[in-house]
Parts: sequence; structure tokens; C-alpha cells
Amino acid sequence: MTNRCHPGVLAYITRGPNVDAIVTVVEFDAEWSAIEKRTFWIVEARSALKAFVGDLECRSVSGSIADANLRPISGVPVNDEVTDDLEITA
Repeated sequence: MTNRCHPGVLAYITRGPNVDAIVTVVEFDAEWSAIEKRTFWIVEARSALKAFVGDLECRSVSGSIADANLRPISGVPVNDEVTDDLEITA
């Protein structure tokens, strides 16, 4: 099965208590991927997300999430050169 995400992409969380939160995919999570037999990523968010350790609910800005629960944010690549060559006349 092809992964939806890869390190460096922004993605929406599509399932669970953090639906629609935007995260940055940081790296492949080999430990959870081996345990669950599917792809997991370590992600980071700008604000704290709900996380669970057993039955204990906590909040964290980083964690592990299944690739199947992420949807990459894509768009048209921007290759325009941005310059600050504004000429102001009075």
C-alpha cells in the first residue's frame, strides 16, 4: 500500500479526537509501525492535541499517528520569485 504522507508535508488529521487539526509530518515512526503492522508518522502541531496513554487523557504538540488517519494538504507549487523591489514615490 502506498503511503499518503512523507516527512515535511502538512496534513489534516481525518479521524479521532483531533479531526481537522493541521500537523507537520516529521519522521517515520518505526516502533509503532512495527507494532501495528501499518505506517505511522511522528507529527507536530502548533497547538496541543489530545493524546491518550492507556485511559489517561493528556495534551501534547507531538505524537504518533497512522498514515491512514492523515490527509496531505496539497496545492499548486509556487515558483514565483518574491522580491522587495517596491518603489515608493511621494
